[in-house]
Amino acid sequence: MKATNMKSLFISILVFLILNACNTIDTGRKEVILNGVWDLAITGSISETPKVFDRKVPVPGLVDMAEPVFQDSDSTLYASSTYWYKKTFTVDHSTSVLY
Repeated sequence: MKATNMKSLFISILVFLILNACNTIDTGRKEVILNGVWDLAITGSISETPKVFDRKVPVPGLVDMAEPVFQDSDSTLYASSTYWYKKTFTVDHSTSVLY
């Protein structure tokens, strides 16, 4: 009897997963993947806007993966600095759907 209950439970879960996978809603939105190499700049505070983005860093990633490497020690790298990321990308407005 336990084997029958386990079999029924397995079939129920399998049917649920199949039906749930088929239940996708098309919102008309396109996904833009922003992973890649970004420009990076460092300033002393958030009120300073960088004029030059002189480093490259992989995203996702940490600022200590930037090239050229920061010369600060690890203890001060994050202490009182603001890091600015910049990435340029194009949005295709021809297929945009606004609700």
